[in-house]
Amino acid sequence: MVKKKKTKSKNKRLRVFLVALWLTTCSFLGFFLPDIPVVKNLIKIEKVEISGYDGVDKNEIKKLFSSKSWVFLNTEDIVKQIKSLNPLIGDVYVRVVKPKVVKVKLKKKKILGIVKYKGKEYALDDKSNLIEIKYLSKQDLKEIKYKIIY
Repeated sequence: MVKKKKTKSKNKRLRVFLVALWLTTCSFLGFFLPDIPVVKNLIKIEKVEISGYDGVDKNEIKKLFSSKSWVFLNTEDIVKQIKSLNPLIGDVYVRVVKPKVVKVKLKKKKILGIVKYKGKEYALDDKSNLIEIKYLSKQDLKEIKYKIIY
């Protein structure tokens, strides 16, 4: 009877040890595996397809993905970085369509009119944000119907 309890206790300790070893190994591999060159080549983004608004240099957007992997892609960060490139960018959709391929769709903000404020001209978008005129193309300026002086 005493031997049976000892073997059960040893088996239980062995199981706990094996589970702890398994979790440690998985954590270690999950943390360091993406830095191994062979794995890095398997998970890096090789192609970025950009569609929609073309008022941004596509190479700048592609540079944002150069050091990223499609497995661990943080789309919220990428969207913020893309929007910071040009204030005319409204919505940005980023998704992984295939391994190593990311699709980016850009939508331009709708410009309602030109506003003169404190001696400078700004474009007014549909969410009442002021955008400097220097970001607008000649085509954008032709499409604007209203000019408001304040």
